[in-house]
Amino acid sequence: MHALPSCLSAVAVVIAQQDPRFVEQRLSGDLAVVHGPAIGTYVPSPDGSRVAFSKDALYVSATDGSSIETFVDSPGISPLWTPDGTRLVYGTTPLQVASADGSGVPLQLAPFGVPRAIVDGGTRLLFTTSSSVQAVLLDGSAPAYTLTTASLY
Repeated sequence: MHALPSCLSAVAVVIAQQDPRFVEQRLSGDLAVVHGPAIGTYVPSPDGSRVAFSKDALYVSATDGSSIETFVDSPGISPLWTPDGTRLVYGTTPLQVASADGSGVPLQLAPFGVPRAIVDGGTRLLFTTSSSVQAVLLDGSAPAYTLTTASLY
């Protein structure tokens, strides 16, 4: 049995309500998931009001559990919020960035990759492939370029 980080406690409650495979137990007001499908990567938004996480899809939820929405129907790998919290980068095939409110069409940044860091004041993404570390502008105005052939996988 393990306690979830506080930003995921409410999210876990919502998932448990939607997925009968979860067994939940409340201990002193904190939720502990004692059995159930694992929640993959999760990351709180910069202001702490939302959390992006993957399970069988990529979800965005209010940290108080008041809402949970499917952001992408397939598992997004290593979601990252932009520093201003307005966009979400996630790795799939392809690597994409999308408006955090779900509006608009996701922008493909590269054919594939795992997001690692957003740098240069939120304008550039560093990501890895199986054979390189690359960078790309988050507005998609230029193609990705290789920084090194070393990999972080």
